[in-house]
Amino acid sequence: MSTTPASVSVLTHEDLERLGVATIGEALQFVAEVGMRVQGGLGALSLPSIRGSGPNQVLVLVDGIPVNSVMQGLFDLSTLSTAEVDRVEILRGPFSAIYGGQALGGVINVITSTAPGVELGVRRGDLSTDGVSGRWSAVDGRVMIAGDRFSSAGFRPNSDVTSTTLIGKTMWEAAAGSEQTLTINHFQSALGVPGSTAFPSPQARQDEARTIVSTGWHRESTDGQWTALGYWWSDDLMFVDPGSSVDSRVATQVFGMNVQRTIALSSEGVQVYGVEAQSQALEDNGPVGTRQATVGGLYVLDERQLSQRTLLSAGLRYDLHSIYGGQLNPRLGIVHIIREGLQLRAGIGRTFRGPSFSELYFAPFNNPNLRPESAWSADLGVTWRTPGGLEVRSSLFAVAATDMIRPDASFVPQNIARATITGGSLELAGRLSSHLGGVINVTATRAVDESTGEQLLRVPFLTASAALHAQVAGGTLSALATYVGNRPDIDPASFVRVDMPGYLVTNLRFVLGAPEGGQWQIGVDNVGDVQYEPIAGYPAPGRTVFIAFAERF
Repeated sequence: MSTTPASVSVLTHEDLERLGVATIGEALQFVAEVGMRVQGGLGALSLPSIRGSGPNQVLVLVDGIPVNSVMQGLFDLSTLSTAEVDRVEILRGPFSAIYGGQALGGVINVITSTAPGVELGVRRGDLSTDGVSGRWSAVDGRVMIAGDRFSSAGFRPNSDVTSTTLIGKTMWEAAAGSEQTLTINHFQSALGVPGSTAFPSPQARQDEARTIVSTGWHRESTDGQWTALGYWWSDDLMFVDPGSSVDSRVATQVFGMNVQRTIALSSEGVQVYGVEAQSQALEDNGPVGTRQATVGGLYVLDERQLSQRTLLSAGLRYDLHSIYGGQLNPRLGIVHIIREGLQLRAGIGRTFRGPSFSELYFAPFNNPNLRPESAWSADLGVTWRTPGGLEVRSSLFAVAATDMIRPDASFVPQNIARATITGGSLELAGRLSSHLGGVINVTATRAVDESTGEQLLRVPFLTASAALHAQVAGGTLSALATYVGNRPDIDPASFVRVDMPGYLVTNLRFVLGAPEGGQWQIGVDNVGDVQYEPIAGYPAPGRTVFIAFAERF
């Protein structure tokens, strides 16, 4: 029985390979209830939205470590390569009872690889796009070194990008029954920032260097387990635009820890107790200045098997922030097996999102008295597994948000907005026929600003995607499609609200070779050469072609 009452999707390493995408941001376009707000092509800012949430309401974890910017509360998913990723877990629903702030919309957890073996890969495509990746791991997976380098000239002036990712991991037995891990994850990039078509920035450049160092400890006991995670990460971001005399340099350092105790109950259930602490420090050469904050959290989760068919889950979390105070968030959920292959999930909880340093301190457009945004979120889902291997997932969700942070007439952020978000999704996954498999999903979202009655900006009412795979001519042919419906946005030239037209983009992939050895992939993105703008003023690339080769030893 699944022990989570919320909607969960998982993209495995094999899924990412079949999609043939270079970044996690590209991959999430094919996940139900997830939208990507992308400012252009490869390397451009890619921000996630879950169930109509804002990007700063989505918590992003890398190997369980929260990495959202303390400056703006965002995380750019174009900076996470798919080359070293084992899987991506996307959690939608009331999760602040376990994960704390930033999780008002949901959680994205990117888990890097520990698979044994050696792998080399190269990629070459239009727009002078090149990529090379490699991974070496000891046979037992105890030592791993991986890295990749990616570059592209871009399709607009000043839209080039070059990025490098390096990851090292080691694991060892610290004592009988316990295991220790050490991970170093470094990312570095240099790219052009072309700006919108209304206000192009032909000279704007951005450099970023992010390093994550973490150590984890895990011990099994007769009645459960202990886990502990300590981490430090730093991010240095520089944006320079000679045309507008902008020279912005932001340096962030975060120290954190998480200790968790899981107890197995004799009544076929578990209890989880956890404590988290984090220290945040930011240095900005601009209006925000030097800022610091400390964050603490305590949480408890209790799951009980009420019967062979029914599991009850209850959670409670208290967060304390040195700037905006405390937040108490409960969660309650149930999982019930109606009959073999048919399962019902339901959950309700309170979630929140604390104000960022930028909202608090970016003078003169700041408000140090801001309160956290908060919301009650409810989730209802049914999963049906057919004897033929097809899984049908349906989900309904509702969010009532208050104290949302929006600028007033003077562009000063205030807790003045309320929103109601309702919607649902339908997803088919698995074997659709004897020769065809994959995933098809459609999501409808009604996200209303209660003060105006209008749809929230950049939230389409209807989205859909498909990733279908068939065995053809000794290989695998994949047809990928994403549809994004009409949605409101702000015209970058006139700064007035506009209705952006919907678009349908199709991609093709053909893979030849064995997964255990050499494997070729040919891909065509945007087969129809569709001209569209995911965000107003930021066009997406037209048709492009690439070829890739991977060898596993």
